Amino acid sequence: MDTPPPIEPTSGLSGPQLVPPPPRPQPPGWLQKTAGVVWVIFCFEVGVFLLVFPWLDFWENNLFSNLGYSQLSQYWELVWDSHWFRGAVSGLGLVNLLISFIEVFQLRHLSPPPADTGDDRSA
Repeated sequence: MDTPPPIEPTSGLSGPQLVPPPPRPQPPGWLQKTAGVVWVIFCFEVGVFLLVFPWLDFWENNLFSNLGYSQLSQYWELVWDSHWFRGAVSGLGLVNLLISFIEVFQLRHLSPPPADTGDDRSA
């Protein structure tokens, strides 16, 4: 069996290579902050609507509850008026509320950290 020849280091630049540091992330602008606040408000409002509306009297008298006068619409009305379906829609509302609360805490990451004044009064 032949043994392979030893691998020699290639001749090239010697010494440390200078690599520029990665760019610092820019702080989020006003547009990102405003979009975040609008998203939180939207999720909250949709969540409250989906949580409350299925249990109001308007739920039974809207466009989606009366899809037509066919045999399928009779079954659809039974599903639409069932408490299970209303609970599922309210569950989606709870999920939207949870998303809005999570996004509120994510918005805290968009604000800059408090400035350290260097004034230590606890000593």
